[in-house]
Amino acid sequence: MTQYTDSVKERIIGEAIKLICRKCSREISLADISKATGVVAPVFYNYFKGIDEINKEAFRKIEEEISSVMNIKLPASIPPEMKAVTIAYNLIKFFERSDFSTGILSEERCSGQIDISPIRNTFESLFGKMKGLRYDPEMSVSVLLHQIAAYVEYSRKKKEHVPEDAVENIFKLFLKV
Repeated sequence: MTQYTDSVKERIIGEAIKLICRKCSREISLADISKATGVVAPVFYNYFKGIDEINKEAFRKIEEEISSVMNIKLPASIPPEMKAVTIAYNLIKFFERSDFSTGILSEERCSGQIDISPIRNTFESLFGKMKGLRYDPEMSVSVLLHQIAAYVEYSRKKKEHVPEDAVENIFKLFLKV
């Protein structure tokens, strides 16, 4: 493939991701992406089999970006609570600097398009090793992710950064007994 072809494909996928982020993980149409990129609909078929392939690739890239937040390497000696706090902090920072809708963190709003199970599984595993949680690990993950979404959305609305102690406050106010 030529460099031009690769750059057009990447531009199409990049714009698809932006549109999906604004639509809170819903699929986009060929008309949506055509309007955003300026590429006329028939030209898409030079690069993709159809809109389903564009959506699939965009959702895959979104999952990769979100999963990259979870793939931090921490020493085994660090307690599970510190690992959970660190990952949650990085998750907040990721959403703070991106346009991704925090609705992605809620399974109900993902419509099955974006798989957030790696995030949930990582936190559930860490919470399963912790003592003094108010809820079982599964419920604790739901509370944590909803609180992260609330902090990020509130900060976006106020056009301010999420407070540095947000994760500690979530643990203290909502998760720990």
